[in-house]
Amino acid sequence: MRLRLPDTEVEYKEALENAAKAGSLNTLISLGVLKPHLSMREAFRLYGESSVKRWIAQGVVTKNKQGEGNSKVRLSRLELETAALASVRVG
Repeated sequence: MRLRLPDTEVEYKEALENAAKAGSLNTLISLGVLKPHLSMREAFRLYGESSVKRWIAQGVVTKNKQGEGNSKVRLSRLELETAALASVRVG
């Protein structure tokens, strides 16, 4: 994913708001208020199945699997939220 700097004042404002949202989310995760990872099913429900699959294919969100066999695949909540914020900004 290529990083593009904001061109207008509105884009700078949106970028700062998105950075604040990501920072707040990171703080809530660090404090234990929110879980740091989501299951695939939870991610699909919150962000949409096609979006999550696209972010994984693009390498924006990585799958984490602990154990072998049928162990649950987990996704970083922070990566998902950052991808969602970036998608809204670009789209």
